[in-house]
Amino acid sequence: MPNKSRVKINIYGKVQQVGFRNAIKEFAMERGITGWAANTPEGDVVINAEGKKLDLKGLIDWCKDGPEAAKVDRCEAYYQHYKDEFTRFEIK
Repeated sequence: MPNKSRVKINIYGKVQQVGFRNAIKEFAMERGITGWAANTPEGDVVINAEGKKLDLKGLIDWCKDGPEAAKVDRCEAYYQHYKDEFTRFEIK
């Protein structure tokens, strides 16, 4: 599928205990993005997601600010080869 892609996003800052993963899931589900979001032991959030390139770009842009209670210091996105690995978006 030429217009589909995969991205890994690492989000740093005050991103845990602020509703970040739930907000990501809602954003993803509204756009048909599949994958998962998880907290890291270091206090960050990591996302692996697949979907249309334009929707993934929107997800990356959204993650740069996050929900209102979050304070994002840095957001790193790494595009990867589309694998069609996920059937839905979930929180780990």
